[in-house]
Amino acid sequence: MKIDGIFIAQGVAGSTDFAKKLGAKYIATGHYARVKNGKLLRGIDQNKDQTYFLCQLTQNQISKALFPVGDMQKKEV
Repeated sequence: MKIDGIFIAQGVAGSTDFAKKLGAKYIATGHYARVKNGKLLRGIDQNKDQTYFLCQLTQNQISKALFPVGDMQKKEV
């Protein structure tokens, strides 16, 4: 799904090219992670951290990814 230049994806790695074809600038996922100054960080909820999986992403993929639940506890989602 594309909303105002953001592609809502189930994953990041395989979705970047598809999102680009749709004209989306960013990819939003439900992974518990955060990005600050281009660096991948753990999500706020230590029990739901998913950076172990996302560490496979390239720097370019990280720069195009949004992790909106990364700043929330699971009970807030």
